[in-house]
Amino acid sequence: MTVVVGAVVVVVVVVVVVVVVVVVVVVVVVVLVVVVVVVVVVVVVIVVVVVLNPQGARKKGRPQSTSRRSVESERVESWKTWNELSRLAQDRCEWRKFVGTLCSQDYYE
Repeated sequence: MTVVVGAVVVVVVVVVVVVVVVVVVVVVVVVLVVVVVVVVVVVVVIVVVVVLNPQGARKKGRPQSTSRRSVESERVESWKTWNELSRLAQDRCEWRKFVGTLCSQDYYE
């Protein structure tokens, strides 16, 4: 009788261990699948954001540089502040001299 009970206990223990191992394997596989799906979704979102909406891209027909950007670049090149340009713009003769200097060929060489 004790041999039969011992054999039954061994069988029950083996079955329990096998069930636990199967459950652990299933949980690990599910976690890996979830991780892979999350990584794929993140990659797709990054690709869509970067490819479909590149930074600095403008719609067709829109100029790459605005008048404010061109004035800003010329202001930086001439070492003037916005306040100095505002004062120059109030005096027509001085403004024309300044703009004439910017437009001269010597300025760009």
